[in-house]
Amino acid sequence: MIQILERATTSVTSEDAKVLYAVRDAIASSPYSPIRHVRVSWDGNAIRLEGSLNMYFHAQVAQEIARQVDGVEKVVNAIRVPASS
Repeated sequence: MIQILERATTSVTSEDAKVLYAVRDAIASSPYSPIRHVRVSWDGNAIRLEGSLNMYFHAQVAQEIARQVDGVEKVVNAIRVPASS
C-alpha cells in the first residue's frame, strides 16, 4: 500500500513521488516477508513508515531499506513493535 499525504503548505513534486515509489518498491522486494506489509507515505518532508511488526529487527531493516534509496533525505519510522512479555 502506498499513500501520499500532503500538508496544506507542501505539495508533492514528481521527484518526491519517484522517491516514494522507489522506497515502496524496495520495501516490497525485502527478503523479510513481514516488512513487505509496511505502509510507506510522504508526510511533507520525509518518507514515513507505518504499520505493526513483531520484531524490532524488522522495523530497523525497513528503516534502513528506505534510508538507502537514492533521494531519501529523512525517514520517520512510526512502525509499532509490541513490547516483549
